[in-house]
Amino acid sequence: MSDAGEQEGWFDRILGRWWGKCLLGVLIILGGYLIFGEMSKLETGEKESMRVNWLLAALYNLGGKWAGAGLLWLIGGISMIVGIRQAIVGKKPEGTPPEQSGK
Repeated sequence: MSDAGEQEGWFDRILGRWWGKCLLGVLIILGGYLIFGEMSKLETGEKESMRVNWLLAALYNLGGKWAGAGLLWLIGGISMIVGIRQAIVGKKPEGTPPEQSGK
């Protein structure tokens, strides 16, 4: 949340909504698919070399193309789950009393 004198930015407005998290998750999953395809080309010899982030290179060295793309798929899936959960929890009708713990 922001202070009284501070306006909310466009990034916060989008990612604060459930559909923003789902959209981000889809984009990250698509990015993982593209990375997987590029790494497959690298392994088959279609591509000689490519520049990647050091973390992606370390994951590739540890577990191949599945580890590098799998991390992106995992992050994207978590983002989508968080967005869907936010949509479901946010749909409670107003006036519904909060659940009491301890019962």
